[in-house]
Amino acid sequence: MSKQELGNIQDEPLTTETFENETLYSPAPKDRVSSRKRIFHSTPDGIKFRIKLNVKKILASMIFIPIAAILIFDAAPASLKDSIYLKLGFQQEFSTDFKEDELQFKFMAYSENGIPVYFKGCGQIDYFIRQNYASSADIAIVQTALSNLGDGAGRLFNFKGFTKDSDEKVFPGSVLIDFTSMQESKELRKAQAETKQDVAGLGGAGTAEYTSKPRFNSEVTTDGTVWVNKEFWLEMSRESKINLIMHEMGHVLGLGHPKDGTNQIMDASVYYSTSLGTGDLLGLQILSALGGCREFPDYLKVGSSQNSASEVTQSQSTQIVDSSAGSDTGLEDMYLNRSTINSALNSCGSSYPEVIQELNFVIPSSWNLLEDDGCGSGRSHTWSNPEYLTESVSLSSWAGVGWCQDVDPDDLDTIASQLVGEVDYISRVWRSSGRYIYLYSNNSTTGHIEIGSESQFCGDGSVILTVNDEVDIDLADEILEVVFGTF
Repeated sequence: MSKQELGNIQDEPLTTETFENETLYSPAPKDRVSSRKRIFHSTPDGIKFRIKLNVKKILASMIFIPIAAILIFDAAPASLKDSIYLKLGFQQEFSTDFKEDELQFKFMAYSENGIPVYFKGCGQIDYFIRQNYASSADIAIVQTALSNLGDGAGRLFNFKGFTKDSDEKVFPGSVLIDFTSMQESKELRKAQAETKQDVAGLGGAGTAEYTSKPRFNSEVTTDGTVWVNKEFWLEMSRESKINLIMHEMGHVLGLGHPKDGTNQIMDASVYYSTSLGTGDLLGLQILSALGGCREFPDYLKVGSSQNSASEVTQSQSTQIVDSSAGSDTGLEDMYLNRSTINSALNSCGSSYPEVIQELNFVIPSSWNLLEDDGCGSGRSHTWSNPEYLTESVSLSSWAGVGWCQDVDPDDLDTIASQLVGEVDYISRVWRSSGRYIYLYSNNSTTGHIEIGSESQFCGDGSVILTVNDEVDIDLADEILEVVFGTF
């Protein structure tokens, strides 16, 4: 391009530097530029090229932005993640002032974030048994104990089979009940050395992992072991054996020894009842609530009017003595108001079945009624005498009961020996469609046994009725008649 063509150029020597200075703000001739540029940008191919470029960017953003957000959220402090989850409604707000000492329960361990360690999940808990020296009657005792504990925990214990292996690591996600001895078990020897006391049994959780329930960095356990000491087991009464299994499995679920364990299964000293105490039930309820399986008791809910330990303790003691105090306490989801049961809704929002209403009429009105809130899966109702806690009646709608291992329903001696040991009295009182009901007594215990035929029954979904612990024989007859009809 010549100097004349540019115009307005001063007459001085043209060097590279002066050319740049002179032409920096000079407009380019319109007839020399833009035409080809406009043609290029107006071509269909160019448009397609730019559209493809934008789609790729959009797709890349859709993939990488969420990944980046997840990574940033994962790296954020647990407190920040908790606050976000609480605002979004993904976590329930509750008080961590559990008032364990006042309410007669204790948690086994805590995570670093202050949340008690609990057994993972809300469904059934599988368990294996290393039978060793245990008899078939002992196996039935284990099943009874875990059924009692499961009623309180709201979870079914599912027997998976026998094993000869004593290494709990072989059973991931399950619990091992090991009938062992002081000579065999280093765990029993270690516990005895540490406590300097005789150890009849030992229970504890195994593998732990982190979870976001109910708070980030909470810890849950996924398996555990119960060790049963042969030296003591063989000399124990049936009631004490049930108590021991319930106590040690309570440790596996996350309960420790309360400071004051009077009338609680988890008491560190000897306790002869097979019924869960109010502290046991409350501790199990909270552990279940931590996993999102049920509601927290009212006194832990933020904004609850029941916010002091004295109020909770008073409510609890009132429930034990007065069975009609249910709706005025923070434990109404545990103990029911029996005076209104005929018209009231149960914890699942439906009316009570006729059989519950009939039993409520037959069983003395002074007894407490405890309902498990399984809402169809694990539903159970237990009536207990507040003046004598071992006197109780329990009705459940699930679990494995009865006996299906080559037992002749007419062989009363075999049935008694395999299920309850030596008895003073046993008699078949009801039979229908392959199901047999027996009433028995031994020492101070009255109970009921249910046997099923191989083809029709082996403990899958049957109604279970247990009448035990010195219940009057006439009352037992009435209860059996309500549930199973005239016999």
